[in-house]
Amino acid sequence: MRAVIKTSTFHVYDDVLPPAEFAAVWEFVQLEEYAPVDSRQWVKVWRLTDGRPLAGPGVYSHRPKEAHDGDRYYPTHRGIDKIIEMILGASGEFDEIVGKQKKDWSQLTAKAFIYPPGTGLSWHADSVSYTGAYTFYAHPQWKSSWGGELMIADASTLRKDLGTKVLPTVVKQGDRIVGMRKMEVPSALDASSTDAVLSELGLGHFIQAKPNRLVVFRGGIPHRIAKVDPAAGENARCAIAGFFQAE
Repeated sequence: MRAVIKTSTFHVYDDVLPPAEFAAVWEFVQLEEYAPVDSRQWVKVWRLTDGRPLAGPGVYSHRPKEAHDGDRYYPTHRGIDKIIEMILGASGEFDEIVGKQKKDWSQLTAKAFIYPPGTGLSWHADSVSYTGAYTFYAHPQWKSSWGGELMIADASTLRKDLGTKVLPTVVKQGDRIVGMRKMEVPSALDASSTDAVLSELGLGHFIQAKPNRLVVFRGGIPHRIAKVDPAAGENARCAIAGFFQAE
């Protein structure tokens, strides 16, 4: 794993996995089961103009005290395990931006995503329950004209108010209501607060979706995924992404 750049809000690493392990992850991505991100309900971090990316089931690095039906836990004995193992094994590399394992965060999540041409993810900042996030690019090739860049706003926007609301939400297991929790809901139909924060300086970084690249970034930093360009044709932006989560 070779460090390309380290800033106060994100790190980028290339040549992350050996060829055999990268091939195993790519095979997993192709065989995984997917559904549109809005198949059950509108997940408002994706705005109405973001298209319909696909997502697989989530995997958790550790089984919590209160496990939910349908959740998957490491080890799954599938290619996604390579990503979880790699990040847990290298977690000390990221202490300065996501905190220390077992002290600041205790759970790592992982999920496969596919962004076909015409799909993306609008500007947002992740939940305060996440100390950071990561993206690993699992496709075997990517051209600069294909889009899909990860855009990270300037560090001056860290933890600025983007208009997100905290609302009480019902927690279900299947059709059964098991409790209530507070949930952060992006203001999906009014981007004025987000625009005000991001336009004040109007600067940031873009990170190309190079194969076998890992990006780790700090919680609370605004970011987006640029839409995949039609030039990508039948190619899709394929990634394993997840969060460093405080329990």
